[in-house]
Amino acid sequence: MRIGIGAIAFLAFGIANSAATSQIPAPVDKGPRLIVVPRPRPFDALRATGPFCPGDLTRIKLQVDGQMAQWYLTDYPTTSPVGPFLQKYSIGPLPTSLPPDIPAAGNPRHVAGTMPSNDGTNDVRFQLKCVLYSRRYGGSIQLLFQSEEGFEYEARYGTTLWDADDIELSLYVTPDFRQFNTAVTPGVLGREPTHLEIKPRILLAYQGNLSQPSSITFDTSSERARFDSLMATVSSSILNNLSFRYIASGFAYGFVHYLFRTQLSGTNKVAMMELDERFLAITTKPGVAIVSILAGISDIDLQEHRFQTGISMSIAAKASWDASLTHTETFDVDDRAATSSRYFISFPVSTCPTTGSPTIIVTTTLIASYIDRDRPTSSAPQSLAINCSQLVTDANQSLWGQRQIGELGYEQVDENNNQIGTAKVVLFAFLQNR
Repeated sequence: MRIGIGAIAFLAFGIANSAATSQIPAPVDKGPRLIVVPRPRPFDALRATGPFCPGDLTRIKLQVDGQMAQWYLTDYPTTSPVGPFLQKYSIGPLPTSLPPDIPAAGNPRHVAGTMPSNDGTNDVRFQLKCVLYSRRYGGSIQLLFQSEEGFEYEARYGTTLWDADDIELSLYVTPDFRQFNTAVTPGVLGREPTHLEIKPRILLAYQGNLSQPSSITFDTSSERARFDSLMATVSSSILNNLSFRYIASGFAYGFVHYLFRTQLSGTNKVAMMELDERFLAITTKPGVAIVSILAGISDIDLQEHRFQTGISMSIAAKASWDASLTHTETFDVDDRAATSSRYFISFPVSTCPTTGSPTIIVTTTLIASYIDRDRPTSSAPQSLAINCSQLVTDANQSLWGQRQIGELGYEQVDENNNQIGTAKVVLFAFLQNR
């Protein structure tokens, strides 16, 4: 057989092109759509388009059992460069240790033929495969998981059982760009629109009396519609768990912050974020680091006199370096152990003195209420030092959020100056980028 010169040139080009692209990340199978990285690109371009499929992502696991799911980040937060950014957007400790396959009780986790005891999934473990930008749900960060194993039946609905293979679980988190400009709080994180989809590539169905495993027979229809309906129920149940959503949202923010860490340094503020299929762009503008002083009351153990109708506590806080920075709030402390914190004064961190001894001066007044009058009793002013130098350093490192300044004790005394009650005034500094 003779090969022409043109064919030889074509083959040579193919071999050279194959060698040049050997470092390209493997294509990611996403159902009917195939995501292909056509050629090596600089980091800036990759950061804006993705997909991101580094091998260490597989350390992050999801265990889906019944109609609930549990995160296991294993050693990813401590070994990946993304780890510190995940901590920035986390609430509480991140779950790490996977449950053992053979628990201390000695019952192995994998037993052939085991079926779910109720409608839902059966002990399916997933590993994170890729992070992608998606236009789904109006624009979202997609966390694409892949099933790791298939040792037992994977799901059940009534008298129907399924073996499912190559299952994809996708979490879609629609981020709020304002989260990058402040610290995450439990009242905000996890409230982002979040969606979950579970799709197997291979699905085999069975029918029968589940109490008699030998009666189970193969169902050629696969019962795909019923399976999809069951997975929609499972997904809804999983997303109803706010703790699960905390970690999903925190991971999405942390991963994106790591990718755009240069733009998000110092007081650079996210003014806009554009998100589409394989595309994310962040627009920043100079921000101003602002410190807000908050105060609350804890460890309340105060006594009420006879005929007293109520008891409250007034707190006045002011900055030692600026007499205009002053504010007073009154808290109801009747029949409670603690109060929530409230904002008092705010100022740019650049105006907080880094020399001398700046303090927040607090005056506490206990107000005993009677039917015909209020009887206030004020305590002597107390001061708490505020570390302005540390706040400036934190702002330069984009370490937004709340930190405690300190506590001040309050003593309630009777007419003979005997202590009859106590409380603590707790001050916080909340640093944010405005």
